[in-house]
Amino acid sequence: MKSDSAKSQPRVLKPEQACAAHTLDRHLSVTAGPGAGKTFVLVERYLEILRTQKVSVDNVVAITFTNRAANEMRERVREQIDELLRATVGDERHRWLRHKRALEGAVITTIHGFCSRLLHEFPVEANIDPQFVLLDEHQAVMLLEAAVEESLTNAIHHGHEKIVQLTQGAGRSALAGALVKLYWEYRGEGLSLSEIEKLSAANHATAADYTAALKELEAAMATLISARRLSSGAEEKRFKIEQRWPALRAVLAQPPNEQTIGSYCQAIEDFRELRPIKSSAPGVERLDELLWGSKSGDRVRGKVPTQAFDLLARDYALALLKLLRQIDDRLETEKQRLSVVDFDDLQLRTLKLLNEHPEVMGRVAARYRFFLVDEFQDTNGLQRDLMTKLGLMKGANLFIVGDRKQ
Repeated sequence: MKSDSAKSQPRVLKPEQACAAHTLDRHLSVTAGPGAGKTFVLVERYLEILRTQKVSVDNVVAITFTNRAANEMRERVREQIDELLRATVGDERHRWLRHKRALEGAVITTIHGFCSRLLHEFPVEANIDPQFVLLDEHQAVMLLEAAVEESLTNAIHHGHEKIVQLTQGAGRSALAGALVKLYWEYRGEGLSLSEIEKLSAANHATAADYTAALKELEAAMATLISARRLSSGAEEKRFKIEQRWPALRAVLAQPPNEQTIGSYCQAIEDFRELRPIKSSAPGVERLDELLWGSKSGDRVRGKVPTQAFDLLARDYALALLKLLRQIDDRLETEKQRLSVVDFDDLQLRTLKLLNEHPEVMGRVAARYRFFLVDEFQDTNGLQRDLMTKLGLMKGANLFIVGDRKQ
């Protein structure tokens, strides 16, 4: 029989595994492929925390990608503790016995499970019904599709021009499907509609951009029209350009709308037949860049028409974002009425809770010291933001494991 002073020994690990499992004084990121023993290291790190730190299982959060993986990890930890119980006696055995008794309530769960735990613990601060029901994936999709259909019908009924045009162009079913996909994607990345609206406005052309490009074209055209001492063929084209440029300039004066975009593009294409060969007149390459595009197969891809198309796309993008906001408002009202949340709600509300309530952040930091995250490559932007927030808490230690190739 071992004496009371016998100490439990860590499992035999490869040097790189031992480094990952036993380095507890800093945040750590581990990249490893299939079969490298990632779960094995996670379990050993969990035990090392209990072995060397003055904490209980209540202070450790292990996050896996699925409930099945969480159950498997809990069972592996339990098996290792059973081995330690057989190998130790005295006070150390009593300590491991306490850990085993608390293991059933240990926070070994999915990220959604952890978020649900926090929201149930702080429902008032999170402004959520403490008896909320979590929708499964099918229920969440059904609720979203209903909100999309109702919002789309309302937009068409009230004659929202851009939405009506998109419906006519893409078909109602395709547009509804795209809205559903957009909704899931922006929420999964943790973006707000206000942020997307700002990004959309900033990344699309403005009227000033179009005016500036048109002035560049005018300057390039003036250079070509004023050219002298050209060959007879180039002079003939220069003369025709000079004659027809005012008509094209009138077409380009205003960016096109849905009704004029066809004639706008046709005017640019027709003008290309007057284009001199590059070596015969100055400024031809610049005209290519501004009107038709730099590649020989381009027709209407120059800077001026591209800015015009982007202006038109901006209007449709903002119309879609406005519709998404209506969908979000409608869906949120229905969720509140039913006291339900979906998986993204769990994460969004938890992140908001931690961001807006420092007193909650302080209480969470005091309770949870160590975070172990498996399959980190499968997390989305929202989940990474949440993990970063938790890792930045005072005294927190974050350990993530992933496979870049996956």
